[in-house]
Formats: sequence, C-alpha cells, structure tokens
Amino acid sequence: TWDSERHKLVDSALGELRQQHSLATALVNERFEAQQRRLQILARYTRRHLDHAGGEADSSLNELVLTEEGQLFRPITRGGAALYGEFHRALDEQDHDVARRLIRMQWLLSDLYSTDPLISRLFVSLDNSMIMLYPWFNVLDAFSPGTRLLPYPDVPPATQRQLASSSDNGAPRVVWLPPHPGPAGLPQITALVEVELNAGQKVHVGLDLAVPQMESRLLLPGQGRTAPYWLIGQDLEVWAASSNTRDPRPRRLPDDVAQAVDGGLRGATLLPGPAARAVVWDTLPVNGWRLVARRDLDVP
Repeated sequence: TWDSERHKLVDSALGELRQQHSLATALVNERFEAQQRRLQILARYTRRHLDHAGGEADSSLNELVLTEEGQLFRPITRGGAALYGEFHRALDEQDHDVARRLIRMQWLLSDLYSTDPLISRLFVSLDNSMIMLYPWFNVLDAFSPGTRLLPYPDVPPATQRQLASSSDNGAPRVVWLPPHPGPAGLPQITALVEVELNAGQKVHVGLDLAVPQMESRLLLPGQGRTAPYWLIGQDLEVWAASSNTRDPRPRRLPDDVAQAVDGGLRGATLLPGPAARAVVWDTLPVNGWRLVARRDLDVP
C-alpha cells in the first residue's frame, strides 16, 4: 500500500514538473524567436538598402586602401562599426559604392544591438568578402592583416541548402549555427539569413549571441538555483548550460542525464537511486534544440 501511494505521488510530481518545464521551454523559445524577428527585419532592410539606396558619396571612403595581403579594415568609431574585407585586386567604384551603402546601415545595427544584452555582434557579409560588423571591438585582434580568419566567409553546403528555403509565411529562413569561437575567443551562437539581391548577389545577414551571457540567464525565474539546465542539440551536444553547473569546456551532459534523455521531443524520467530525482526535457520549436533540466522532486 505504501509503495502504491508513493508511485502516485511520484507520478503527480513528474506531471507537475513537466508543466513547469514546458513553461520554461516556452520562455526560452520566445527569447530565440525575438532574435529571429530582429534578424528578419535586418534582412529585409538589407535587401532594400543594397538594391535601392542612393545618396551623397562619402569622400572619406576614397581613402580606402588595401594592405599587401589584400585586406581592408576601416573602423567607424562614431557608430562603433567596422568595414572589413579581403580582396585580390584593386578597389573599384562599385566596391566604394557598396561600402557607402553598408556604412549607412550602421545606425540600424546599433539600434538592434541595444535591444538585447544577449546580442554580441551583428554583421552583413557580401559575396565579394566585404563585411560590415557591429560593434567593431576586438576585430583587429582576431582579423588582423595577414590572417585568413575572416568572419563567416564560407557557409557549409548543408547550411546553404537550409538558407535557400523560405518559411511558410514567406519570411527569410533563419538557420541557427552551433557554438563556435567568436572574434574575442568566446563561444557564440549565430543566427543566419541569406538575402539575394536583384543582381543575383547573395548576402549573409546574421547576429551572434554570446554563450556566456546566455548561460548566466538560462536560470529561469522560479526554478531555484539548485536546478542545472542544459541547452542541447540533436546529438546531445551542449550548446549552453546554466551558470551554476560549472561544467568544464567542452561542455557535455553528465552521464546520468545523457543516459536518461532519449530521442523524444519531450519527456521526464526518474533517475536511479533512493532520492526522488528526475530529468525532464522539452524541444524548442524555433530551432529544434532541447532544454534539459535535472530536478529534485518534491515528494512527501
């Protein structure tokens, strides 16, 4: 009788845990959706601006010169942006025209950057290797002349195929890339959109989310400071973890959690042992990643 009653209590606690975690997942998903909307706004503006923008020439751009390695860097300190590129020929008038159009976009990038502390960088990357970055700090350290580490010059074919398809509502398809080192050396997650101009040139527009900032905010209100969280990919790769887990890099799920999480979109299961502990997970609709938590069940 005691065992049967305890099973009922545990089942009830698991059901409540699923509901709590479903709400937590919805909150995280909403945060990613907000970033997608910002990126789609930037993508639409980029298409219109690069296709149709006119205006007076910026005489300072006539001073753009290439290094011996064929690299160009122009910090724009007033707007906190940078124009960067790699060329194997002399700059022509078309290059200067594109540079002028990119530079006029810095104020929109500045506005979007200030909307969310998770955003570490925004960029517009052209086929001709000219890139607009905002903000430009640490760019010289990571992309100094002579290095071949230009940001986002090549997109893997699988990602290209994803970018080429549109969402159901006709908005540009946003593809989320796994964590990778950013210009400052810190891990970041990138959201990417592909824009095709009238001339057929393809432009990649994206934003980077800093993983450390994500981890410090992954602990959700009302969930308690003792409950570790992980944001994982399809193959249990850890994209981010709540700041109190103190996992060494590269981050990985603890063995007991990894064994408990199956291939399902959502679920909850008890962990072995006398203590009433459970692992619960749910899927973010926005990108298919899963939010996983290990929790102590409140069972009398």
